[in-house]
Amino acid sequence: MHNSIAAELRHPHPQVHATRGYIAHSVTALDRRGIALDRAWLDPFNPVDATIVLSDGTALVWSEDTGWTRGTYVSGEQGLRTEYTDGVALGGGVLLDPDHLAELVATGRTEAPFAPREIGNGNDGLFYQLAGFNN
Repeated sequence: MHNSIAAELRHPHPQVHATRGYIAHSVTALDRRGIALDRAWLDPFNPVDATIVLSDGTALVWSEDTGWTRGTYVSGEQGLRTEYTDGVALGGGVLLDPDHLAELVATGRTEAPFAPREIGNGNDGLFYQLAGFNN
């Protein structure tokens, strides 16, 4: 199922679409870990973010400024900001390695918090790092 989820990740805004490879790798890592997936999408711009919804109703929301947050999915779809409750920041940086993300989700652990990234800071290398996941 994860291959079809990853294949459907598309967004018309180039900066949002730049997250496609990273989110697809994250979907694959979660699936390899045996975590049941429901759906995923790339979300609106400013901040750039994306959502993976697990079969148990957990929302994993990635944002360019705060990294990954785990919560209970309420609503959302591509083009609409995801709403969730009981959000817990996974910490560890904006771009967790996808396998490490899957480990944190599987174990319920979190990493040390970090200072949020400034939105729109195109000179910090984030989008260069994201491009590395598109290979």
